[in-house]
Amino acid sequence: MPGWDFLKDKYEEVIDESTGEKILVDKTAPKYKLDASGNIRLRSRELRLTGAESGVVLVVGNGDCGQLGLGDEDEDTRDSYQLVRMPTLDAQRIKEVVCGGLHTGALTLDGRIWTWGCNDDEVLGRQGNESMPAVVEGALVGKRVKKITAGDSHMAALTEDGQVYSWGTYKDSNGYIGYSPEAIRKPEGEGYPGELPWKAPTPTLVPNLPSIKALASGADHTLAISTDGYSFFGWGCGEKGQLGRELAWEKKTKFKYLLPTEPVSVSLPSVHAGAPVSAKDRHVRSLNASFLEHVRKIVETDGAADSEMREACETYLDEVSELSRKGGSLDVRLQLRDVFAGAYHSFVLTAHGNVYSFGLNNMGQLGLGMRGAKGDPEPNSTGTPTLVTALEGKEIERLAGGEHHSLALSATGQVYSFGRGDNNQLGLGDGTDQEVTPRLVPALEGIAVRKVATTANSNVALARSGDLYTWGFGEMGQLANGKGGDERVPALVEESKAGSAYTGLAALDAAAGGQHMVVVAMKVDD
Repeated sequence: MPGWDFLKDKYEEVIDESTGEKILVDKTAPKYKLDASGNIRLRSRELRLTGAESGVVLVVGNGDCGQLGLGDEDEDTRDSYQLVRMPTLDAQRIKEVVCGGLHTGALTLDGRIWTWGCNDDEVLGRQGNESMPAVVEGALVGKRVKKITAGDSHMAALTEDGQVYSWGTYKDSNGYIGYSPEAIRKPEGEGYPGELPWKAPTPTLVPNLPSIKALASGADHTLAISTDGYSFFGWGCGEKGQLGRELAWEKKTKFKYLLPTEPVSVSLPSVHAGAPVSAKDRHVRSLNASFLEHVRKIVETDGAADSEMREACETYLDEVSELSRKGGSLDVRLQLRDVFAGAYHSFVLTAHGNVYSFGLNNMGQLGLGMRGAKGDPEPNSTGTPTLVTALEGKEIERLAGGEHHSLALSATGQVYSFGRGDNNQLGLGDGTDQEVTPRLVPALEGIAVRKVATTANSNVALARSGDLYTWGFGEMGQLANGKGGDERVPALVEESKAGSAYTGLAALDAAAGGQHMVVVAMKVDD
């Protein structure tokens, strides 16, 4: 072939695994494998991450409210079907990003927060130009933040010393709840507070919390786990049970949930609903240390010495005492490792890899095999943290929740989806519009995924190779597929479609907002 000596310096012959035919591959490009359909799937490398990596920030999708952080001088900066680099943050060593519906946050290696986007509810935690990134300061000056979370109208930050700061506001289906009930003095009218700070414009320390190790935000609720793993806290909106508490959501009392409280949730498939059971029984739903105090009070106040409630409590106390004598503590199966949130539902992950879910379940997004929890006041919701039996033994490490769907990620990199699917957000490719039990996402089999993130109706998955996959609703271009359309199954974000800003980079982190996506990407050696 004329010129082959020149070509072989740039190309090599390889066997297409799907057809068995020889093809030419650019040796200077990242290495890819082909799937059975002949489509490019993944790079052969695997990133070796140490936690000290950072990268440039890329944005894509709709930016009408400044959520792309590119400024508002030019109409061209408000929408993009391809990834665009944010030069403002190039030198800031960004390691992590989060998205609310219309705003974005970024965390640097040295623990500082940058925010941009719509600031109608003080969700940026700062003043100034909303469409350009700026640092959040206030009470966080001198603090080193290790994790940030974002809801629709609030953000939260976890510092290295275990403190939680938040700002913005919380809402329910009727509008504003407010930020904190501490300023409530005298109720006015039908339970509306006379003096209530509706919004916190700058970071404010969240009271009533011990040292915290894990933090998550839903649309209008925040969740936290204590450093010892035995106390779980939730605050904000709980009208769908997403705080892990009862569903008694009333206008006159809902303000009390703006401060963290420890939910005590126990489920017993027996004659006495709500009674604690043996510590050895897999149906125990208690998820925090305050359960012991709850049980002791029942024993002290239950006058009927032969009641099933009292007997069950005494049995439990005896077993906990036996554990203590043997050098143990609370049942380690109830120790919590991490917490995750969807828009109106929540997940807690135990140290042993079990998943408990609670909150809105109208489309099966809790993964419980049913749309709602039987016996709850609202049939499509549950305030009781309930074991997701379909995920037992799957070694789940992370979860993510959208508006009405959820994703679960295993230690082996497998992804499961469940809930609503009418916008292809389940990624199953078979037209399923609802799945109440977790199902393996076939298109991601064989791809070692290390993180998943969701927004209302779309998703992003980061592979250990540094590749990026997106699927679901994409009419605003947020899937970085270069065409502004949906993806029925997880699709590789290819450099040729995602834009030149993504060329030669590997994804370090990614987050999805209501109509946009943000990626942290770094250069790596193939």
